[in-house]
Amino acid sequence: MRIYLDNCVIQDLKKSELSELYDLIKLDKKNNIYCYSEAHLQDLMRDRSEEKFSDLKFMESVVDSNCWHYNKRILFDHIKPEEYYNPFPEYSENLFDIDELFSSNLILKTMLNAFKNIPLDFNLFIKPNSLPIDFPEKFRMLLEKPTNFYEFFCAFGSFTNELSANQKEFKELISYLHNNDLSISIFEHVGIEGYNGKRITDKEKFRESYSRYFIKDKKEVTIYDLFLNLYNGLEFFGFVKGKPRKQKMMNLINDGRHAFFGAFCDIVVSKDSDFLEKTKFMYEIHDIDTLVFNIAEFQDFLTISDSNSKLTLVDMMEDGNEIKEENIIQNENGILSMKLDRTYLSYFNIVNYISNEHGNYTFYTRISINMSTGTLKNEFEMLVHLLTGIFGIDGNGNSEFSPSEIIDEKWSGRVWRFMDTIIELNLNGKLYLAFYPIDYLKSTNA
Repeated sequence: MRIYLDNCVIQDLKKSELSELYDLIKLDKKNNIYCYSEAHLQDLMRDRSEEKFSDLKFMESVVDSNCWHYNKRILFDHIKPEEYYNPFPEYSENLFDIDELFSSNLILKTMLNAFKNIPLDFNLFIKPNSLPIDFPEKFRMLLEKPTNFYEFFCAFGSFTNELSANQKEFKELISYLHNNDLSISIFEHVGIEGYNGKRITDKEKFRESYSRYFIKDKKEVTIYDLFLNLYNGLEFFGFVKGKPRKQKMMNLINDGRHAFFGAFCDIVVSKDSDFLEKTKFMYEIHDIDTLVFNIAEFQDFLTISDSNSKLTLVDMMEDGNEIKEENIIQNENGILSMKLDRTYLSYFNIVNYISNEHGNYTFYTRISINMSTGTLKNEFEMLVHLLTGIFGIDGNGNSEFSPSEIIDEKWSGRVWRFMDTIIELNLNGKLYLAFYPIDYLKSTNA
């Protein structure tokens, strides 16, 4: 399984009170893949001391070189945090000159484009003369000037340094918006449907209309930009109301990045309650089944993971032998697919029984729960190593996995014979482990 710990969790593992958790994670790395992303580096960029370099080294002890990043598409590469950090520009928190800030820093220049893509024209749904009496006077100008999030940011003018430091004015406005229900008017004017101001009433309608709000009048929007816009919009529309005392402009932006990259993993872990709730909300509306855990829940998972790591192929077969109606995913056209009660060899969680004119065979694979459609090199390595340890060198003389085996996205896999059964580990979108009776293969080759 792929596990994504946010930066706060990783850095807290250095504390003595979490030393036991750190030890459990190091043991678990033989069973699961711990990842980081460019969002972790953007977190560390805000540290202007030399300590961030020791933080990068410590991060490597958890995530090795398993890096998610985005460049026109989602990418997974083996780059150590220190090596990936080197090309990043230094970060500055001096926000007096916004134009200079955004133009001189590559990362913040990217943020500028993201800000400009978030529509925020208050005049469309709230008229100044209809505002409540207690509306903060300082912020009335925000209803007259901004048409997008960047202009909203700039409208604070002389307050920009304070926005980056203690966030007092920012928190005050967020707190006011949370405590005063202006949402019904907002939703009606911007065309967001399937939400009644308190909860989602139609998930599909909400997902489509909320996304449409951010992509209208745009020729092209990447999945990355759209996800970040949707995540950042949660706060201002009040879909998920964070705690104002925790809000910080830069944190809001980077939390969205962590949620995006975490969606390509199986588990996301954080100690920040706001991040957890917003990420769960985003995953729910987009049918992403990545698990979102706090630290206590993750510790419970590690206990289960340790138990699952002791399970054998025999245990996996026995799990699949009992047909459980509640676990059946498909049962038609000679295919019976069923979820397993547990995860085996850190990968397999579904069994498929195939019946056709040639006979019957069984194969195990993994049901997709995240946004990823591919298979990582680490997953090849782990499974080949485990199965070679069980069955030995395969019939073609192959043992440990090498990436050079994959040519044009095709892999010869591993094939073993055990009495009258052929066992094959191969790739068809996802890795699978198949058990073919000899007679079945003879029939297909006849």
